[in-house]
Amino acid sequence: MKNDLGFGDDKAPEIILRYKRLSLDYIYIHGSGHKTYSGHDVLTFGGSRYRGQIDAKNTLHYLKLNVTNPIKMTEDGGLNWSYGLTGMLWKGKVSGTNTEGRSESRSEKYGVPIPTLGVGAQINILPQFHGYANISGMYFGHYGHFYDMEAGIKFKPAPHFAITAGYRRIETKVNHKNDYGKLKMNGPFAGLRFDF
Repeated sequence: MKNDLGFGDDKAPEIILRYKRLSLDYIYIHGSGHKTYSGHDVLTFGGSRYRGQIDAKNTLHYLKLNVTNPIKMTEDGGLNWSYGLTGMLWKGKVSGTNTEGRSESRSEKYGVPIPTLGVGAQINILPQFHGYANISGMYFGHYGHFYDMEAGIKFKPAPHFAITAGYRRIETKVNHKNDYGKLKMNGPFAGLRFDF
């Protein structure tokens, strides 16, 4: 989306709800892009071919339902495994001049559910500091892959309140006949956690 449609680095607000071993994770991304195709360069989108200045809009909904199961827990930390279902819905719109010289707008929408398996680890660094790392995903052979990887530190200054910071990377790669898609979301994050 950055190379072909000119999108920048958009922010990705996230909310996570947890109840016992169950978690629900939602990420929303919305942005716009601009790019110019000149010479022999042409953008194919929604069955149309564009040349010149194109304007694009992008919306992504990411929803992850996960169940975490302990493998081994000690006072110093623990290991766990997880299973779940991740869904992504992407909507895109491109407006510009097609190769026949007419103004045109086209929209595309793709959605996919992805079953996942994962592993995770936690370590107690100090009484109020905890480190953690998780990875989940699925490999689909020549059809592609999906993974969600995160590592961070949690600081808990009060019994029901925590501050988190770390790094996360989500990558999806899909191959189907002549269609190819690759989506990467990665970068540092910071968040607040409330336990009720």
